Amino acid sequence: MPKNFNIKAGKTAYKHIQANGLHPSDITVLPAAAGGPKWISLFGLDQYLVREWFKEPKQQLHLVGASAGAWRMLCYSLPDPTSALDRYLKYYVEQRYPNWPRPADVSRELSYIIDQVMADASFTDVDMATHKKLYVINSRSKSPHREGRRLKQHLIQAGLANIMSRKSLFRHFERVVYHTQDAIPSIVMDDGLMTEQKQMTKQTLLPSLYATGSIPALCHPVVMDDGMNYWDGGITDYHIALQFDTPGLVLYPHFSSSIKPGWFDKHLSWRRASDAVTDKMILIHPSAGFIRALPDQKIPDRKDFEVYFGRDDQRISHWYQVAEASHLMAAEFKDLYESGDLIRHIEPL
Repeated sequence: MPKNFNIKAGKTAYKHIQANGLHPSDITVLPAAAGGPKWISLFGLDQYLVREWFKEPKQQLHLVGASAGAWRMLCYSLPDPTSALDRYLKYYVEQRYPNWPRPADVSRELSYIIDQVMADASFTDVDMATHKKLYVINSRSKSPHREGRRLKQHLIQAGLANIMSRKSLFRHFERVVYHTQDAIPSIVMDDGLMTEQKQMTKQTLLPSLYATGSIPALCHPVVMDDGMNYWDGGITDYHIALQFDTPGLVLYPHFSSSIKPGWFDKHLSWRRASDAVTDKMILIHPSAGFIRALPDQKIPDRKDFEVYFGRDDQRISHWYQVAEASHLMAAEFKDLYESGDLIRHIEPL
């Protein structure tokens, strides 16, 4: 077994690999989960994938993300994805809050991070990327904006409704998928939940990216061109438990061995991705041994801001150590793939 990661495949993906092996050209979709700082554990793997595995310029990739995952996929879609990921890591890790942040402070910091990731890139660079199609998931509130106690009550109501039925969550929030030009809106298959597809414009690219990471109570919502309040895409699609209508396979670098459909499903043991969702999926996630070797023996998460409040230098150091360790996953994946031995370690999902 690989030391630093586990790799699993759904039924159709597993059969395909048994018959044909695994090649980058087999992949047509990359989902990227929400989860805040957890993405840092995948940094090295992302760098390897964009620099070497998907080096064929005509490789058609549909990049589907929510929240911090959408920002990873933004990096993939830019003209120099390696440099974009470097910028994303730097500005995300080096967030500092000398005073306990208000929603306005967090919203401003996250918007700054996205602006730095974009750097000199333009809307045209993202929208006209010939073979890389970006899909950014937002959660649109169906209620007027609330703050403080009223917002918390609204979230509690949505969470309780979600326990009864995931479909009930959509009485409170709608999924909105912003996609770039020539992307295939129908790639995100209908799962019976309220979904609106919107083509990105120059005016909505950055706001949709800001909105997808706007966590309720920690940030302010983003008011989009329809006058509605848009929140973190992870509310509706935490781990992107969606089916994709493409003939190719789905490669899912993920920080967890489980796939939870929505944010309110995190602690619901019975709520998980269906077999239909995982059927064409190849899931790569950090191994238990990899996680035990990290600072605090865990993958970074948003609680670190609280645990290390007033000690930003220590948190930043720990997060950079995780990013450095993530290259071990990439190196091991590369070695096994190039040796032809990776296939032997793929387990059924």
